[in-house]
Amino acid sequence: MNHQAIRVLYAVLTVLFGLGVVLGVSIWLKQTNREYRLVLTSGSQDGIYMPLALSIKEVVEAHSPKIKIEVIESAGSAQNLERLESADADLALTQNDMLGPESLRTLSPLHLDVLHFAVRTDSDIHSIQDLAGKKVAWGMEGSGSRPIVEHLFKHYAVAESEIELIPMSTTQACGALESGEIDAMLFMIGLHSKTLREFVAKRI
Repeated sequence: MNHQAIRVLYAVLTVLFGLGVVLGVSIWLKQTNREYRLVLTSGSQDGIYMPLALSIKEVVEAHSPKIKIEVIESAGSAQNLERLESADADLALTQNDMLGPESLRTLSPLHLDVLHFAVRTDSDIHSIQDLAGKKVAWGMEGSGSRPIVEHLFKHYAVAESEIELIPMSTTQACGALESGEIDAMLFMIGLHSKTLREFVAKRI
């Protein structure tokens, strides 16, 4: 190979190298300027998951402007797991005792949920067994409360067929218990639920 050919080859390689660098920098700049959008499936408006999800959105977007989070309402933990599995959501809030498929993983525990068993102060209900023949509100279809309540009934040998179980949101259940429409309510929810705090403060 003569000197002229070497100079031409060198020039071509130099140009290609320069183009590669420019292309690499362009890709890097595009990636660094990319906006990431995530869907976070939370809970009902009257539960504790929704305000928690909105707080997560606020903190994340304040510290990472390129990350945008869309918070969507749901019936609860069971529906949230279904949305993750079907790729309808990227993130979800669920109860720590909910079992999901192996394709999902836990990122971080956030708080403890507690099963709330509420009756009127003038009620003759003093135990789970006393719910037989009563009207009882529990979570909506897709909520995490239902599996817990079902296990509770099995533990105390109470047949679900003996109880009139009515699907309601927490707000609906509090109103129905106050009016006497139902006899009791069973809900798995965080201790700091505003709806339940205000309801219990009435001491109905």
